[in-house]
Amino acid sequence: MMIKLVLLLASSLTVMAGAIITPGLPDIGRYFDSYPDVWVKLIITLPALFIAIFSPLMGWLADRFGRLPVLLTCLLIYAFGGAAGALAENMTWMLLTRALLGIGVAGVMGIATTLIGDYFSGQERQSFMGLQGSFMALGGVVFINLGGLLALGSWRANFLVYLFSLVVFALAWRFLKEPQPEKDTADFNPQAPFPLASVLPVYGLGFIAMALFYLLPAQMPFLLAERFQSNSLQTAWVIATSTLSGALAGFLFGRIKNLISHRQIYALAFILFALGYFMAAQVDTYLLILAAVLLSGFGAGMTFPAGNHWLLTLAPVAYRGRVMGGFASVFFMGQFMSPLLAAPVEAWAGLTGVFLAAALLAMSLALLLLLLPSGNPQGQEVD
Repeated sequence: MMIKLVLLLASSLTVMAGAIITPGLPDIGRYFDSYPDVWVKLIITLPALFIAIFSPLMGWLADRFGRLPVLLTCLLIYAFGGAAGALAENMTWMLLTRALLGIGVAGVMGIATTLIGDYFSGQERQSFMGLQGSFMALGGVVFINLGGLLALGSWRANFLVYLFSLVVFALAWRFLKEPQPEKDTADFNPQAPFPLASVLPVYGLGFIAMALFYLLPAQMPFLLAERFQSNSLQTAWVIATSTLSGALAGFLFGRIKNLISHRQIYALAFILFALGYFMAAQVDTYLLILAAVLLSGFGAGMTFPAGNHWLLTLAPVAYRGRVMGGFASVFFMGQFMSPLLAAPVEAWAGLTGVFLAAALLAMSLALLLLLLPSGNPQGQEVD
């Protein structure tokens, strides 16, 4: 029981990395008003770039030297890098601390999911993957609202919440054990090549899903301020509504996976993204914005456990850390690229145009997934 709790708490830290400061982003922008707007948005997304860069290394280290040494080290890096943002007086210091936070998250996220694959199998693993996604989303609700409340006083207070990583460190040190690979199983073959052809399509879907999802924390606060003059707490409620919907999706993942394939889950998620973002672009009341993010949030909540579970079914034991580290890399590269990809669309058509373009992309991908025959473009079955 404690092993599961520690893994769930560690997983929630990845959500907190961005969620805790999102409601205060407009206030941070006003404090650093001498910098371009895109620099302020990098405060949210820069950790994702460093997660993308360092996750493969963390996966290799975990496969080579063990899961726990890497996890424990990264929990300490996470605490220091996150909390140090409270001391920022210039953008250089702020972005350096966000980069360090990203390095910490790179190890925490990939290795927590790898340990789920090590400790559990079969239906228990499938159900726990859904529980992981649900717990992360519920953690997002807590952290978003906590961030909204703290931001009403000072945006600096938000960064101190990152010290919660030290609690997770203590619990991991006490209760987690280094898993021993089952080297007598057919699945353990250290000489086999990295299964790139099998995992690459899943990596691509994960990248797109995260790029779509991260429009919410990176763009929605500014859309709400522009359209409704919302304060930080009202922004927190919108994002918390999305994450609560995602929690429900994660809770139901095990049941959904028993009915449809991984690929069909992604198709359904993209349809919900499309409907939610189309609504967000069109509606003119705060309550309808909440309805819109309920839809998109449910879609987002399905993609995380679907991608992780899909890859755990594809990854040989000897490559499990690297496969999951690679997924964390492309997943968070999608997070980092989201505002950069949205910037030219925003310059041309405004924030409304960004959400309309995202809706069109999501619906196109959903139709493609539903119409393509089973198997990836190389003709290999990946689902």
